[in-house]
Amino acid sequence: MSIEAKDRAALDAAMERYLGALNALDETQFVACFRENCLLRDPYGVILYEGHNGLHDYFRTMRDTWQAFHIQPGRVYYGSSERVAFTWEVTATAHNGKSAHYDGIAVMTLEGLLIDGLESYWDAAAMFEQIKE
Repeated sequence: MSIEAKDRAALDAAMERYLGALNALDETQFVACFRENCLLRDPYGVILYEGHNGLHDYFRTMRDTWQAFHIQPGRVYYGSSERVAFTWEVTATAHNGKSAHYDGIAVMTLEGLLIDGLESYWDAAAMFEQIKE
């Protein structure tokens, strides 16, 4: 399937806003990336966060876990004008000073310029093993 350049640009911009908010650990910026009634599954199959209230819960966990967080995108796969999948790698430092490095893939669905749904697939148990006391 061929995706038009303007659609790729919109998907890339949404991805960049999302990743930038995570890297800055900026809750306001993060929530602003999503539609009000969005769904976030991160990691998929573990917890479902619904709407902006759910996003605040998600971000509280991020803020409580990490003192530094950097997510770097890898390969990008455009599924349609409103859907993109991308690999990513994270290097982060927990509040206890321990570091973690892990990777995964995210599938993002947009409505307009905002994220309507996001599913991330990664090994949470392995990540938590790296930062446990």
